[in-house]
Amino acid sequence: MFMSNKVTIKTDFHTHLLPDLDCSGNPDNAVALIKKMKEAGIENVVLTPHFYPQRNNNVSDFINARNVKIEALKDKLKSEGVNGVALFPAAEVLLCQGLQNMEGLELLCIEGTKNILIEMPNLPWSDSLFETLYEIKTVLGLDIVIAHADRYGKKESEKLIKKGYKIQLNADSLCSIFNGSLIGWVKSGYVYALGSDRHIHSDNACVFYKDFIKADSILSKYTDEIDSRTSRLIGLSLST
Repeated sequence: MFMSNKVTIKTDFHTHLLPDLDCSGNPDNAVALIKKMKEAGIENVVLTPHFYPQRNNNVSDFINARNVKIEALKDKLKSEGVNGVALFPAAEVLLCQGLQNMEGLELLCIEGTKNILIEMPNLPWSDSLFETLYEIKTVLGLDIVIAHADRYGKKESEKLIKKGYKIQLNADSLCSIFNGSLIGWVKSGYVYALGSDRHIHSDNACVFYKDFIKADSILSKYTDEIDSRTSRLIGLSLST
């Protein structure tokens, strides 16, 4: 299989690049990884630091801390002469029972949209968790994207798919030889975004970005469709 060194999917929808906010690491690692992204053809990076409701019980404080880190990263990129990559503030929100009642939950959406990245908790999932998801969608009016749906198992993730939730896949899972069900979801139009889920906790974090490039190549003729869906999720297109 021929693998280009340039991606067709221009958005990395799931990243952890903000030092000290939800992962260890330093700004130099973040800049090195973004340089790798740019070399691969990535134009948009969604910043999704972990938001744990049990730990981060004040959304506004979390948003303020996140935005400080984002501005620092932008300054670092500017000083390094790195441009042409847009950063989109967001969060990866761990689902817990009653999350729909958290004040300011909508602020954790991708900035400027009503799209929120939700991480499912450890199995098993109770009926009350599904009710929480339903209320986030119908009462609060937020559009849910399930983070790394490849991690939960085929049966469990397909419960979410059948309920109409959009899903995001991690690039490394598509590079596995056991990716048959994931490709099936892509073909069926269930996949709305691809993410590297890269953390900057080590100096060689950027080395692993080759997974995103390989996954983009594996998805082949479906990449334009996914890229278009992702663009709508991050607010770059108003079309439906």
